[in-house]
Amino acid sequence: MNGETTRPQEVDESRFVDLLRAQGPQLLRYILTRVGDTHAAQVIRQVVLGELLVYWRRRHGMPDEDAVRLLYGFARRKIGNWRREQINAPVATDDEVLHRWLDAHATATCALIDTRVDVVRALAQLDELQRQALMYVYVDQLSYDAAAALLRVGRDGLNNVLRAAKKAARKCPELTGYGTQKEASA
Repeated sequence: MNGETTRPQEVDESRFVDLLRAQGPQLLRYILTRVGDTHAAQVIRQVVLGELLVYWRRRHGMPDEDAVRLLYGFARRKIGNWRREQINAPVATDDEVLHRWLDAHATATCALIDTRVDVVRALAQLDELQRQALMYVYVDQLSYDAAAALLRVGRDGLNNVLRAAKKAARKCPELTGYGTQKEASA
């Protein structure tokens, strides 16, 4: 403190914007697959991006890999908060539930829900690492490198986890009626 003033470091906001452009759609898809409500997913995404921006400015930037890990960490925390809020939300009346289901696409919606329930039950039989690997690569459509970084495994490790997850999923009784691409082409 000898009379010198320190100037705050410049924040590289263009790098932050580039990161958001690259990760934004994948982040929204990641949140949407876990929340199921488009509006709630968009709200959560905005809160997560706001938190990352505050952290980014305080840290004067950070490596992109760390920022992506933080981004999904913030998202997981916000999704957990949202789920806890939903548990305490008022229960819909029978009329409200009936009106939600009486739309023109009720049959297709029921078929999709049945399929989703079967897939969720099958995924529940996998271990956490296998489940996360499948979600990151096939649902969130992250690159293998990004998924491997989030899971803190190498690319070969991710391939091994995915191979084991697919093998275990094929053995799940919930998925026996769906067949595979190999069976369809035979």
